[in-house]
Amino acid sequence: MEATLKAWTYDNIDYMKNEFYSLGFSFSRKREMATSDELYTKFEQSFIIDMYEKGLLYREKGMLNWCPNDETVLANEQVVDGCCWRCDTPIVKKDMNQYYFKITQYSDELLDDLKKLENGWPKQVLTMQENWIGKSNGLAFDLFFDDASLSILNNKFNSFDVFTTRPDTIYGVSYTALAPEHKIVEYMVENKLLDEATIAEIRKMKNSSSIERQKEKKGLPLRS
Repeated sequence: MEATLKAWTYDNIDYMKNEFYSLGFSFSRKREMATSDELYTKFEQSFIIDMYEKGLLYREKGMLNWCPNDETVLANEQVVDGCCWRCDTPIVKKDMNQYYFKITQYSDELLDDLKKLENGWPKQVLTMQENWIGKSNGLAFDLFFDDASLSILNNKFNSFDVFTTRPDTIYGVSYTALAPEHKIVEYMVENKLLDEATIAEIRKMKNSSSIERQKEKKGLPLRS
């Protein structure tokens, strides 16, 4: 199987090279390299091991787009109207192990260095980079459930944490929103502590991509 996949990969590389040549592109054969070459993967794996040992790479579970038909993970851009872009199968969100780079360790350094590019890079690009880094200064605190809510949740949870960039407005809070993937919401869905229509809507939200969620904000009451 491995030999077949290797042959298939390099056959496709040759095919695409011929496509480029037919368009008049030329490449230096001395500087040619494929990410499937052993020379490349050797150093790539070495870098990954070094980063893992230095604590810059860690493993953690996270929600991913999963196509049950193709049995593969999809990027947000590959999800169209909640379906796989290849086979139109409705995607599902799966909590799966994945590796993360600890770039948050360098957020201050990255933000400071953006100032060095202010007269060289377009302003909108710098703004996009700043938003991508996404550092926010604020306050994290806990909200505790009243007795009625504790009873509904079978005393499984007594509070949940909240983050705000405006601590001075805490006393004016009228509601808080939980993501459909939040452990409290998942517990209510799994134990059918909500009506069927609400559960169906939560599952629909859960299977939507982050891009779709940004287009229209939706919310549902978890307690009447």
